[in-house]
Amino acid sequence: VNTLLERSKDFKFDEVLYVVGNDALNYDDIEGRTTSGQVVSNDSRYHKVFVKAREVHINTIEKLREIAPVKVVVVPGNHDQISAWHLGDSLYCYFNKYDDVTVDYSPNVRKYHQFGKVMLLLTHGDKGKREDYPLLMAAEQPKMWGDTQFREAHTGHMHQTKTQEFHGVRVRIL
Repeated sequence: VNTLLERSKDFKFDEVLYVVGNDALNYDDIEGRTTSGQVVSNDSRYHKVFVKAREVHINTIEKLREIAPVKVVVVPGNHDQISAWHLGDSLYCYFNKYDDVTVDYSPNVRKYHQFGKVMLLLTHGDKGKREDYPLLMAAEQPKMWGDTQFREAHTGHMHQTKTQEFHGVRVRIL
């Protein structure tokens, strides 16, 4: 984050979109299991990992506030659906009195953001097919769809970088 802020110090920003989640915590309980119950290799001290993740995100958001208002969007992953929600709730509790920070930690698997003529779908990518995202975007957010000209879906899950286009919508695996 410090490197990105340094590289962008000569730019003016209207807002910062900060996406949290996407399996960042990797597991969902003190036994080291994912949301579906699969045991994964990780630091077994769930509480310590959770507190450290919360501290890192709070510090990052505080730094981002220095350049523009921050919109935090929590995107639950398939490994940490519940922990990501709890992290989002913790961030909301910390920042809920701030005028320049909003936190969307609703349990929805698909989140939307509009900036001018740009529409973004943010989702982990484990539910649904990438080629169906354009229709989902238009159906779930018809006003945003109509108000925008440039549309993208940003996903994770596949552990690769890839961009495809379906019906004029870029779908990126980040």
